[in-house]
Amino acid sequence: MNNCLFCGEYLVIEVTWATFLWRAPSFIICSNCEEQLVYSKSPDAIYFHNEFMNDVIHQYKFQQDLRVAHFFAASIRKAIKKRKYDVVIPIPMHPKKEIERTFAHVETVLKFANIPFQTVLQKDTEEQQSKKSKKEREQVAQFFSLISGASMRGKKIILIDDVMTTGKTMSLARQLLMDAGAEKVEILTFISGQM
Repeated sequence: MNNCLFCGEYLVIEVTWATFLWRAPSFIICSNCEEQLVYSKSPDAIYFHNEFMNDVIHQYKFQQDLRVAHFFAASIRKAIKKRKYDVVIPIPMHPKKEIERTFAHVETVLKFANIPFQTVLQKDTEEQQSKKSKKEREQVAQFFSLISGASMRGKKIILIDDVMTTGKTMSLARQLLMDAGAEKVEILTFISGQM
């Protein structure tokens, strides 16, 4: 496939010995789309949220285009390489929401990136934070719990989510893991609204 993953523009791919001998990437991005990517200056996120990234996340989550998972997987592999940790923990979806959307967005990216992870958190509410105002998000009570038997004592954790707006979801999950005895909890998101 020689079309841009995001805009669909047909691309002419130059075949070299490297592309001939090694597997071609599972996605291609045109230079116009590449220019619209804004990298976050924060170590907690890979990309900064802009209109283009809004379309990318929509393509992934709501149009269920799993090729976008490969795009995020390549980015997350690079970002996580620089960190020291014992375990990667994805922010979970509520089980009903996962059935509705047909796949777990963060876990799928981690699988495509070949990054081992543990599912130790469960979301106890179906409410979506993205549907709430900033004030409502800041006032929300704990909506995560630990899966029975999960031990976090002394662990260095990287907590991963797809999009961070106010940071409340990450804050609640981090607090729960620290209360469960984690030594350190770092966060990493694919996209953040905070530069």
